[in-house]
This record gives sequence, structure tokens and C-alpha cells, in this order.
Amino acid sequence: MELAKLKKFDVLGLAETWIPGQTCVRLANGMFLYNSGKTGDARFSGTGLMISAEMNRKVIGVNKTLRITQVYAPQSGRGEDEYDAFLEQLSSSLARPSTYDIVLGDFNASTGPRENGERFIGKYSWDSRNERGELLCQFLIIVWFEQL
Repeated sequence: MELAKLKKFDVLGLAETWIPGQTCVRLANGMFLYNSGKTGDARFSGTGLMISAEMNRKVIGVNKTLRITQVYAPQSGRGEDEYDAFLEQLSSSLARPSTYDIVLGDFNASTGPRENGERFIGKYSWDSRNERGELLCQFLIIVWFEQL
């Protein structure tokens, strides 16, 4: 939260909020925290969006124009079945109609730099592609072709 005071932003994606349930809270600094965390499961740490008061005033309702999805994927020690389930849940969420989608967060994967003309991966990366990165790239290819 200290970093948020130093930078001007309208929407900030958060992983590991550690707040159960779905909430919208106005913070003391005037920002709004929208949170989604699973109730009763200590392994699930929740995700959220912190939205500036100015941007929150512009939100006039929920519609299908822009969808922002904040994710926090299972860590590498959790097993591939859990990661596959995460990708299936994300796919199901993205299947609902929306004009524009922004998906951000911690995928706990390394995609490495763009390969073979991929349009959804940047051309620069610190790491090489790992197994989870390969799964994520395959997932993105499927999502990309479904939207064509």
C-alpha cells in the first residue's frame, strides 16, 4: 500500500489480498478496494483491484464493455492438476461475452520471449519458457482462436 501512495494510478491489480469473500470497501485514502477471496479456504489468498476515487466515480454500472480480470495462479509446488483447474476456471470466466478484456496478475509461469509469431507474448523476457509457461501459452492460443 505504501507504493500506491507514491504513484498515480487509476486501477491497480492485487494478488494475495488475504481477504475472504467478495467485498467493496472505501479505504481511508479515498481509494476503493474490490476484493474476491474464497471463504473458508486458507490456501486461497484472494485477488483484488484498487481503484482511484476519480475512476470509481466514472463507474456507472456493470456492463459488457470492459472486463478486468485479476488472477493469482497456484504456485509451482501445487501440482499440475491444480494449475489446469485454474486455467479452466479462467477460460470459463473469459467465455462470457465482453467487448474488451484485460487479464492481469501473477500466473506463476515464465513464458520467455515471443516464439513463432505469437501475438500475446512480449518479445523481451528475463527467463526462458518453463512448463507452466508452455501451458499458459497453449491456453492463450486457444483463447485467441476462439475469439476470431
